[in-house]
Order: sequence, then C-alpha cells, then structure tokens
Amino acid sequence: MNDQRNNRRVVLDTYMNKVFRGVRHMVRASNISESGILVQRLIEPDHLGQECDLEFRLEDQDKETIWARARVTREVDSDLFALRFTAMSDRHRERVRQYVLSHADWRDELREGAPLPGSHLRAGAEELPGVDVEMD
Repeated sequence: MNDQRNNRRVVLDTYMNKVFRGVRHMVRASNISESGILVQRLIEPDHLGQECDLEFRLEDQDKETIWARARVTREVDSDLFALRFTAMSDRHRERVRQYVLSHADWRDELREGAPLPGSHLRAGAEELPGVDVEMD
C-alpha cells in the first residue's frame, strides 16, 4: 500500500478556507483522514509543494473551527489536490480522528479483508492467565 492511502478517508463535503501568504482562498473539501485532506480548487493559483493554513468545520452545525497547517503534496487532477497536515493542535487532531472514526464505513474494509479496529487486541488474549475472552 502506498503512503498516500495508509489512513482511512471519509467524506467531508464542505467549503473551507485555504490561506496562502495571508490570502484566503475558498476551496471545497472532498474527503479527510487523520493525516490529510483532499480539496477541490475553485479559483486560486497552483500551490503544489507549498505550505498553507486551513480553516474548516467538520460538520455544518459545528461551532468550532479547526485550524491546521498543511502541505500541498500532490495534484490528483487539474482542480483536485491532496494536502498533508503538518501542524494541528492536539485537541483539533483528536476531533479529526473522532470524526474519521465515526464516519468510517467498516463494511468496505471487511470486504477488502482488513481487520476491524481493535481486533489485534484480542489476538492471543485467550492465552493470557486470568483473561476470559469471548470470541465472536
């Protein structure tokens, strides 16, 4: 698996600000993972390889704005760019993580044969003394 797909991605369909050199550009988020976000450029110059600041909300009704710094890592097509988070507060990083976990479709991963989250914790647990594990 390549580095670009090591983290689970979930849909995040919202408009957000991408701030480059003090100038705000509106972009549209397509999906998000714990490590980055995919955005659609609306009207802005190409910033491939550059760092920018991001301002976005995870839900329309969300009152808290997430602030992050990201690097534009690759161009998916002419108007779609992948950004990797490079800096974010611990609180905002945890909010993104919780959003991704709560919106993930585990059925897709099961079809692909990936283990369920936490399943590695049960492997071998039945052999531990004093641990009674009920296997599904």
